[in-house]
Amino acid sequence: MVRTGTGASRTGRPGWQQGVCHVAARPHRLHFFVPDPRPPIGLSVPLFLARNTTDMMLTLASLLVGLLCLSGTPVTQAQILDNPVLKPNVVSAAATAAFWTPERMRAAQPLTMPVATQPAGGAGPAPAAPAAGADGAGNASSFVGYSGVPPSRPITPNTTSIFTPSIRNATTTFAAGGAAVPAASGPTLYYTSSRLIPLSADLSWPHTTIGVLYFFAAASTGVPNPGFKQCSASVVGVRVLLTAGHCVHSGKNGQAGWYSNFLFVPATRDGAEPFGRWTMRNVAVTGTWYSGGGGVPNAADYAALVLNDNAGVPVGARVGWLGMALGVVSPNLITQFGYPCNIDNCAKMHRVDTSSSVFGGNNCYQYGSDMTGGASGGPWIQNFGLPGSGQPAPWYSGRTLVNAVVGVTSYGPSNPNTDRYLGASNLDSRVTSTINLACGTIPACWR
Repeated sequence: MVRTGTGASRTGRPGWQQGVCHVAARPHRLHFFVPDPRPPIGLSVPLFLARNTTDMMLTLASLLVGLLCLSGTPVTQAQILDNPVLKPNVVSAAATAAFWTPERMRAAQPLTMPVATQPAGGAGPAPAAPAAGADGAGNASSFVGYSGVPPSRPITPNTTSIFTPSIRNATTTFAAGGAAVPAASGPTLYYTSSRLIPLSADLSWPHTTIGVLYFFAAASTGVPNPGFKQCSASVVGVRVLLTAGHCVHSGKNGQAGWYSNFLFVPATRDGAEPFGRWTMRNVAVTGTWYSGGGGVPNAADYAALVLNDNAGVPVGARVGWLGMALGVVSPNLITQFGYPCNIDNCAKMHRVDTSSSVFGGNNCYQYGSDMTGGASGGPWIQNFGLPGSGQPAPWYSGRTLVNAVVGVTSYGPSNPNTDRYLGASNLDSRVTSTINLACGTIPACWR
């Protein structure tokens, strides 16, 4: 049996709707699209028609699941919950850019970083290489990843600041509750932490791929301390931005849990926009995060945004992009990047290098780090940097991809003054499904 969840048949409201499919008396969530015959304010008619066509095509996956429901074919709960969820943007790029005034950007606070609700589980099992069979989502996959790509259309960066960053109170950037392993009894996770040397390194690839993601979190999302917010994010394709799921959706409240007015500023430093600003076209998050209630460790706390071009140029052409490597977050030697508000007031890109990790449970791993709120969504990168002439290629099995993201910052400890680590979900087929959903039929979207 299939019945509607948000009332498309009851209210006739256009847009993405939810339905519930009952298989063996168990509910499963479906998503389907109801087109609006009128274009929204600020959206041109051709763009509106293109968006509706794309959205109708993107709902086919859920319709196929619906047919399975009607035919009585068994569908597992995990298969439904792992389906990514899409939010097409209906606000014009100009309106989003105008929304983010210098005053609002200065007022933006770090999104509250989730706190682990269970202690680390020790060394834990090393994740299997994706090519070997099932990944963390239980799906067979031959996709292993790709290396980063330098920009094809670089420009001379504009380092003029448009606002002076404010002083943030970093001691309140972690959510209350949960439990973390005390430093005295937990494993020692070694790391080094530093500003970029020199600071101007953020103007060179691959640093240019990393930046700040601004957004607005309404009270209806259920997020603590709603308002103007910021996270970290990185470019992983021609038009694709990767960040944490909790940086786009609260993990609860369904469609009301989405944040809005997303704006990405790559390689920002002290209020400058050296490579311009980039608005959102689509955003998608894993169903694992969307339906997870906002708790961590979450097995797939990541999301993908497709960005609008800036003056006809895709973000990846301007700043380049990082690669991705699936199923290899640990063991590894990683470089974490982000804009933490406990260091330099979220105003400068920060770097942490670490190879000490423990299994955090639920497909997550924890590495040593002293970054806190503001670093959410920042990339964890293997083989970061530029090789020297004659330098041997990386040789360790599964770790040969260069400048490849293996995870994004998901959560931290309840007391960062005594427990210094960050956690991330191991990337698996859910990240590729999420990117594919966000891209839809947009040409030259990912790679």
